[in-house]
Amino acid sequence: MLVNLPATLLFDLIESVKPINSECIVIIEPEQVSVTVVDEAKVAIVQSIVPRSLCSALEVEEPVKFGILIGKVLDMISGYEGTATISGEDAVITFADSAHRLLYRAVDPSTMDKVPTVPAITYNSFVTVNGKNMYNEVMTASKTTTFTKLQNYPSLEKCMISTIEGQDTYIADFTSARNYSGEDADVMISAEYLKDIMKILKDIADINLLLKTDTPVKIKATTPEGLQILYMIAPRIEQ
Repeated sequence: MLVNLPATLLFDLIESVKPINSECIVIIEPEQVSVTVVDEAKVAIVQSIVPRSLCSALEVEEPVKFGILIGKVLDMISGYEGTATISGEDAVITFADSAHRLLYRAVDPSTMDKVPTVPAITYNSFVTVNGKNMYNEVMTASKTTTFTKLQNYPSLEKCMISTIEGQDTYIADFTSARNYSGEDADVMISAEYLKDIMKILKDIADINLLLKTDTPVKIKATTPEGLQILYMIAPRIEQ
């Protein structure tokens, strides 16, 4: 097994898991390198994919799985801009340039939770928003509340975030929203999960929101480098 890819791309792949869990199982397949992780409370899930086309080498016949401790790997390769090589049966990750050679030996994946399956859900409300705009409004809305509501109204061409905490109400439109389609929908979700996810996605120009009332929110984006990221956050069902 041999994989060569930009270290910055591997960093982004692993960092995308950070809002969800402190460890993950990386899967090497003939057509992609991916992670799919659910949090301990089963509230949120992330799936991130590096397509084969972004790897300078991807040689594997059967899927290979290995474990990663998120914080340790991110600390090791933060700021490194060379090539990352994943090789051998033990999935040793090597970062090397003319001055440095760093090795990370993968963790036995049998000690970790099984790789979850992303739920297959049919959505009926769609919109595209700007990452920076959404990040700013989410940060403001999450300051004083535990839950926040995402609302998409294609019929009015409005997408907004709102919170109600005691006597305080906060409502803000995503002024960059476009590509409205489908039906009107609103979903109450964890403000903390959404805030942490938007810290990862804030620099991405186009973020696609897929909603359906009282159904997990799906957040999809592709980084400028080509990493495909999908988050899902379970709803809070209001009684």
